[in-house]
Amino acid sequence: MRGWRGSRWTGCARRGSLGWRCRTRSSRTRTVFRRRRGGWSSGRRGPRGAGADPLAGYVPPAEVADAERAGRYPLALISAASHEFLNTQFGNNPELRRRAGELTVRVHPDDAASRGLAEGQRVRVGNERGSFEAVLRVTDQVRPGVAATAKGHWPRFAGGANANAVVDERATDLGGGPVFHDTRVEITAAG
Repeated sequence: MRGWRGSRWTGCARRGSLGWRCRTRSSRTRTVFRRRRGGWSSGRRGPRGAGADPLAGYVPPAEVADAERAGRYPLALISAASHEFLNTQFGNNPELRRRAGELTVRVHPDDAASRGLAEGQRVRVGNERGSFEAVLRVTDQVRPGVAATAKGHWPRFAGGANANAVVDERATDLGGGPVFHDTRVEITAAG
């Protein structure tokens, strides 16, 4: 089987590396994959090369593990990526908004029952930082104590707010990204 520009996978296995002719000033063959113990490696810098400890430690979540906060806001909100949008990119595209449907929040049947909420009901998801409205989906695909929604819905197309309204403005410990999976909320009937 031919690989990149004349490389053969059989030769790759025999030599232990895959050469790739790329357009550079010298136009020489450059090794892009090298066989290492346990598999193949691209030779890119790992955590140690980026200045991080190669053995990741455990840092407990700031909100989800806080027992006092859990008393006020008993549901851990997970804001996963939407299947239709790339974060908020394309969130204004009418066809993709049609495919995505309304902003929803999914909860376990026990959590919905204990709050007197029903499938398809419009609900308010909130904490002291803010709130957003969504359509409730009741499913056992979500664990008790967890609420799940999707990122990517633009506030102006989602009733004025989305999951960003309830997420803290601090950064994650590793990577410095948003804390979409470390948020506590309560869900009530909208009205």
